[in-house]
Amino acid sequence: MTQESLEHEVVIVDDGSTDDTANVVSRLRHQYAPRAIKYVHQANAGPSAARNMGAMHASGDHLWFLDADDALVAGAVQRLAAAQAQYPDRVLLFAGYDSINRQNERTAHRAAGIANDRTVNFQRCIKGRISGLTIGSAVVRTEACREIQFPEGVHNNEDVVFFAHLLARYPAVAVPGIAVVKYRHEGSLRRNLERIEASGLDLVDHLFDPNRLNPKQLGLRRRFFAKRCLSISRTCYLHGEYRKARSYYERGIRAYPWFLFKGSNLRKYIRSCLRGLIRSGRG
Repeated sequence: MTQESLEHEVVIVDDGSTDDTANVVSRLRHQYAPRAIKYVHQANAGPSAARNMGAMHASGDHLWFLDADDALVAGAVQRLAAAQAQYPDRVLLFAGYDSINRQNERTAHRAAGIANDRTVNFQRCIKGRISGLTIGSAVVRTEACREIQFPEGVHNNEDVVFFAHLLARYPAVAVPGIAVVKYRHEGSLRRNLERIEASGLDLVDHLFDPNRLNPKQLGLRRRFFAKRCLSISRTCYLHGEYRKARSYYERGIRAYPWFLFKGSNLRKYIRSCLRGLIRSGRG
């Protein structure tokens, strides 16, 4: 709300909260008039549904999604607006961001990793090799968001699906500087084992949608599925769920045997087997 430009609107989506969000919005409307502030309330449906709802009610040419724990830096709107004017053909523009954890430790994530080839960008995105691209740091052309939406029902890495599909189909550009500060906390969805399990492999189906990707991009599915299995295996291992950890690891190796040579995952698998034997012995 403290950004200098008066030309943008703000759409606040209340995703079934039980606090006084409506009253806060009312005060903001009075405090920041004549800025356009829209308030939309919906039953709790998760972050993807909330973002899609916000996009539906937006009237501008570009969309900038922000989460509750994001704070735009001074001049962020002007920086991205200038980049949009410089690169009018780019559908996705993003700057870097800083993240701050509960110990107040700050980490910089500068925008980088964009190539001219869209399949390369798609591959880099699903491998986590495009630095700086996240919710809060990116501006997307509205018409693209009408076609490509956030996957509802996916509660972990839903932003990866959204950005990967955009990069697979549209040109993008990384902008120097930072746009947002993201405040991380231990209760984030990324650390919730149950939600990671529930949406972990569904993510693969959402990501490799034949209606969104070309054959070359779809050809990356098997490797990504295996990597996803190993990632969930690691999460289960760290939570002491050794049987689940072994199951996900074995599924990943069956899908892509070359990952057998990933030493860190193999060591965790062996440890999980040993600890499983110890538990069964105690039983």
